[in-house]
Amino acid sequence: MQAVYWSQYDHGAGLAAELQVSHFQQHKLDSRYLVSYDMKLTGMGAHPFRDSAWVTQLFDNKGQALHTFIVDNNHSINPVLELDYTGYPTQDIDVARKFYKNIMKLGEGYHDEGYYGFWSNHAVFGLYEADPEQDHLPQPHRANGYMSFWVRSAQETYEYLKQNGSTFPVIPAINDRKGIDKQPGYTQVVSTDSEGNVLIFTEYSGRPR
Repeated sequence: MQAVYWSQYDHGAGLAAELQVSHFQQHKLDSRYLVSYDMKLTGMGAHPFRDSAWVTQLFDNKGQALHTFIVDNNHSINPVLELDYTGYPTQDIDVARKFYKNIMKLGEGYHDEGYYGFWSNHAVFGLYEADPEQDHLPQPHRANGYMSFWVRSAQETYEYLKQNGSTFPVIPAINDRKGIDKQPGYTQVVSTDSEGNVLIFTEYSGRPR
């Protein structure tokens, strides 16, 4: 495997993970070999990640990997598929963008309406504009951020949360209505956890799984 793929995981004396391979296939192509298999990588360190993927590799006749292709296969039957993004409120998105870009060294991100996001491998760290008087955010020296989870169905998630006693606040900088909130390209549910922290559950019409 390529070294760049492992850099995001726990390390000690080596990679703190267990690798399982199944459904191994090999085909000879002239002087090269095409191999494919299912990979399951389980973290054994402080960060117990789990990754599943389909892997295809092309080797030369000396066993040197020429190309590696990895396709994510992290399917789940749970309500939440994975972390989608975190959102941090700011009164001046350009000042905040420069702080995270230049001081925190997150690099270039992308603009959206009232939003600026920085991509990681699997999720986005996002900045959004908020009005302290209207949204009561941001408040200095307090945790103002929220997280959004990616879900298959906002409607099913809303019904599930409602049955389990969650509340559904309206925060003008985030949503327009309680419960199911449809926006261009996505549908979200703004809710709270057991401590009153804001959680968002987002369904993307263009990203079914």
